[in-house]
Amino acid sequence: MKIPTWDLSISYNGLSDEKIFKDIELIEEYIKMLQLHVGKRNTVFTMQNAIQNLESAKKL
Repeated sequence: MKIPTWDLSISYNGLSDEKIFKDIELIEEYIKMLQLHVGKRNTVFTMQNAIQNLESAKKL
């Protein structure tokens, strides 16, 4: 089995690039926000909010 790899040099200057840690923190915040919607999927507002969070996270 081959482990996937990604070339992230276009976004980061190396493994110690501060932007990596900031992006990880941002992703963790988006995950927390999305977890707030679990169990509330039956309301339109909740789904709209979840979709907006997802779209924002995709822009990373």
